[in-house]
Amino acid sequence: MEPTRLQGTGQGDGNGPPADPWEVWKPTIERLWMVESRKLPDIVSLMKKDHGFDAVDHQYKYHFKKWKWKKSVPLKAKSAIATQLQTRAAAGKTSTAITFQGRPVDSKKIRRYLKENARKDVVSSGGLRASGAGQQVLFGPALPFSKRIFLNWNLPYGALRLLRGKEIDHLSPLHPIGTTPQDDIAVTTPSAGAPSPNDVPSPTSKALNMKKAVDRAHLFINGRHQDLIRSMNTEERVTISTWLYQFWFFSFKTAKCWGRGPRDWKADSLGFGEYQEAAQTSLPGTPSMIMNDNIGRWSHSESSPSSASASHASPRPSQLCRWVIHLADIDAIQMVENYVPSPPRDNNGQDPQDETTWTNWPDTWYQPQFPEKLRNGLENNDFSTIVTGSLPVAIPQVVKAAQKSPDELLKEAFGFSIIGRNVGLLARLLDQICHSNVNVIGLYPLHMAASYLDGANTCCDVFEQLLGKISILLEAADGNVNDLYVNELGHTVLDILMVTILKSHTSLTPDVVDDALRSEKRFVGEEIDICGRWDADSDCIRACLAEGKAMIPFSWKHKFCHTSAQAICHSIDLLYEDLPDATLSSPSGLFTKYCLACGSKMQLQPLHTLVMTAFHLARAGCEDEDLFGVLACLLCLVANGVDASRTADLSLVLLLGEEMPSDCCNHAELSPADLARSLTAHLPASSPLKVDIGWRLFCHVLRQCEQIKRFDRTYYGDSNVFGEHDDGHVLGFSAVCRGFHRHPFGKNKTLAMLWASVQAELATYRRLNEGESWLSGKFNLEALLDSLELGLDPAIGLLEEGLLMPFCICGKFRYSTTLFPTIQEISRRYFANLDVWNRATYRVV
Repeated sequence: MEPTRLQGTGQGDGNGPPADPWEVWKPTIERLWMVESRKLPDIVSLMKKDHGFDAVDHQYKYHFKKWKWKKSVPLKAKSAIATQLQTRAAAGKTSTAITFQGRPVDSKKIRRYLKENARKDVVSSGGLRASGAGQQVLFGPALPFSKRIFLNWNLPYGALRLLRGKEIDHLSPLHPIGTTPQDDIAVTTPSAGAPSPNDVPSPTSKALNMKKAVDRAHLFINGRHQDLIRSMNTEERVTISTWLYQFWFFSFKTAKCWGRGPRDWKADSLGFGEYQEAAQTSLPGTPSMIMNDNIGRWSHSESSPSSASASHASPRPSQLCRWVIHLADIDAIQMVENYVPSPPRDNNGQDPQDETTWTNWPDTWYQPQFPEKLRNGLENNDFSTIVTGSLPVAIPQVVKAAQKSPDELLKEAFGFSIIGRNVGLLARLLDQICHSNVNVIGLYPLHMAASYLDGANTCCDVFEQLLGKISILLEAADGNVNDLYVNELGHTVLDILMVTILKSHTSLTPDVVDDALRSEKRFVGEEIDICGRWDADSDCIRACLAEGKAMIPFSWKHKFCHTSAQAICHSIDLLYEDLPDATLSSPSGLFTKYCLACGSKMQLQPLHTLVMTAFHLARAGCEDEDLFGVLACLLCLVANGVDASRTADLSLVLLLGEEMPSDCCNHAELSPADLARSLTAHLPASSPLKVDIGWRLFCHVLRQCEQIKRFDRTYYGDSNVFGEHDDGHVLGFSAVCRGFHRHPFGKNKTLAMLWASVQAELATYRRLNEGESWLSGKFNLEALLDSLELGLDPAIGLLEEGLLMPFCICGKFRYSTTLFPTIQEISRRYFANLDVWNRATYRVV
């Protein structure tokens, strides 16, 4: 039934059809229904009483549907409104008026939407709920941990910003997957006279902040760190980056010191107040934080931006190494400890800043276990100077996700035990991982061990622990050994050992070793020195980071020293002892190039990569570099069976970083010795004499290794090429290897004598004072080169003075019962200079 047409409503002028009264009264009805939110019975009564418009409920509903009126706001529109609110909040505009399709939207609806979304996220991360017959299902989408949630945050905001440049300062607020056309939505700031004061957070703002914090928890837990940082304003970035670095430092310190020293590390004992970074006292945009074109590059210079927190020069590390001395058994260790002053035994009197007061933990201190210690730190937040409530991420949800994902937190703890080089803790965690069948392959633990190699305290012990459990780790991952040996960038573990040499002893940046790293300005693990002169918790490193310096100053580094070379060689020995030859023969992922003409991928073989490492040491190494370290690596690799005659398809032009014509190929098959010979012409003419001698010696030995015939590497029995009465006996030769073994040097006794001598030099000598020689007086590289070029026996004092124990044609010492010969197994009499108690660490082989 249509309503009666009423007088005075403009139903028509008599010249045309009468007007539709519904269209006439539409604006009035819309105001009452859509704007004033009157109830339908009230509208029916009011329209009849005040306007003489007589209609019933179902007629109104019919026209509401016809006009497509909906009082509810669609979910997509709410999502888009929430996005605009977040964008405005990030820009500091928090007091808003919202309209959808031209009509106001009740802020309570948006607030309910924000709260409900946040509540769902909270529930989804809160754990499991029972369902059905004892089954458990997740309520809503899970918040699973991604790998390396905390392991990556090893830089505070200032250094991170300078390292990443503008990338980290690009604000890109969170966007939902689906949005409604923005033309339907208007979010504005009311006039200054609006009733809601600008300085008081509205209920909508509070709900918005809660949802935003939970959204960011999603990003963080899923490992979307770039998106997390980009979703924040400058103040929020500083806050969360500082907090995350503090948690990284707390985790690192706890892992490193687990089992000795203070039981708990908190904000005051971690010293964050002392090393307040410049970014916290001088925000980006102020004069002291303006960036220049050389962002983060202090490897070549000591200059840096001024820092509000640094009024004096940063402390510098010593140029003197520390080192590891390997002993054959625990009795030898205990004998040495008898000469070292015993530490105090009062566990309660330990000064966190004075390691001389530290004692070993009692058994009761090992509970809670390390992963739980990390979770408790997140929950209590007593490691940080920043209160949880001021963080722009919902940390309670991160804690709940950690509780729900104990395996993922175990992986993080496992990673920190490697970074902290705590062999005892690593062994405990490996047992937990193997017992729980947890897959840790994605962390690439062998690559991590190579990046954080510590020749001063643990040498190759971390490698030994990992390789000892390799079969169980692979079984848990249902993978093969190649999954552990080659990472997602195609880098092998041997590659990372070469990178460790270059990052520690040259001025090179990551883009030189791999084009895929062109955006990186800092190598992984720079905060830990391979020869023990600085660590992530050292004063010099912390002051450096506080000033915004992300990279290690080049002046801190020194030549490829004996401590570093010994750690690299021992790691190589372990790899070749425990991994299959097929895996170790994998091509290198470093210095990979592509031919522009034919598209060929040009990959180096292991020894070619060593040649490139030696070349860059010669060109960009430290003062006094003599290439003895890479000579040791060469002999070590060949002694482990690496074929020096194996060729690779290479382009010298591309390896040197020069332009290659796109219309013709410029690559050829080269052996490592061919590559070294080709690179010789590209060394600086002004190279120091030590570099020139070292390079010529390296090339000469490499050519001899290449000439070893394949049949000379076959297995032999008890008889030796050189018998007890051979002329070589006076130089140490003896039939020492019984049973079947390889002769990696074939019949070349010179290489065997050289390798035995190099092992002895590494095991017995260190530079004790600045200004002293990096090599002992018993190893003169110039005299050695002269003798080899003349075809004579190697002129090495260790051999000529008869200081070495008998050794085999394969370079192994007769009385050595372990993979690495000890000083006692190498030398006929004790002539080492390593027993400096405050610089040496003794470990059982």
